[in-house]
Amino acid sequence: MRWTAHRGYHEIDHPDDADDAKFSRLPRRDYPPRNDEPPSQPTPRSAHFSSGGGVLEYPHLHSVAHISDLHIDSLPERSLAFKEICDAILASDIGTVIVTGDITNRGSVAEFEEFLSITSDLRRDRSVILLPGNHDRSRANISNRMMDGARVSLVIRDEIAVLRIDTTIWYNRIRFASHGNISSAMLNEVDRLLTQIPENTFVIVALHHHPLPLPAELLIEHISSWFSLPFAENLSYGSRLLEKIKGHCDLVLHGHRHVPSEIIFPYAQRPLTISNAGSSTSLRAFRRFDIENGRLAYEPTWISV
Repeated sequence: MRWTAHRGYHEIDHPDDADDAKFSRLPRRDYPPRNDEPPSQPTPRSAHFSSGGGVLEYPHLHSVAHISDLHIDSLPERSLAFKEICDAILASDIGTVIVTGDITNRGSVAEFEEFLSITSDLRRDRSVILLPGNHDRSRANISNRMMDGARVSLVIRDEIAVLRIDTTIWYNRIRFASHGNISSAMLNEVDRLLTQIPENTFVIVALHHHPLPLPAELLIEHISSWFSLPFAENLSYGSRLLEKIKGHCDLVLHGHRHVPSEIIFPYAQRPLTISNAGSSTSLRAFRRFDIENGRLAYEPTWISV
């Protein structure tokens, strides 16, 4: 087994505020390359590869892996891809793993138990932070096992604060109602929890649904857009959320859409990056973020398995 690390390039627009944001999809050439392709850019000076080949390690940094939309079900291919992702994380110096929903495909207990089985070593050795997606609200609604029923919660570990927001809602049990929701009460709770974060802490907001509009990917999403149905819509109050966290947050991690994307707001005092992981099991890859002194130390790195 070997893993390939590389840094993706992408076109990024620089809007002045959230309401004027323009989305820029990662070009196809910037998706995680096959294992037989070389890294797209030389690694930084402080990075080195392990003798096993391909696993990036960065001394004196805290590293976060972002994975999403695993859709674990009866298909062995998804479980196998996820096992390889876990192996790659365990072979690295990554300390925190954030999973932004759609862990299961049909929200069944059996699917979630499969996830727990695959991640047993990972959860023992690393900090694994979960939150639900719309697929996790189906059937048994195992989403409650991920955040203990809380809609907004704060986790602070190793000078990194992760503000989790459960954007799923009851109607996600309906197949064609996958869009998310965030209420005024939840925004007020975000305000309250932000005041509890110590200074010089790297702040991540993690949620499943995209806070800003993204281009349709699937035929059903195009049809929904044509008929003005909410199936493919961005998160309600998404722009209000971004306005609240402006100046208090460094990174927004989400999933839901299976094509990776990234938007950067280059605010002078505290830039904000919004990063969509895509479907980690479909891509057979995940992003790594390296944090030093409360800031991103490098461009995010794709790790392919």
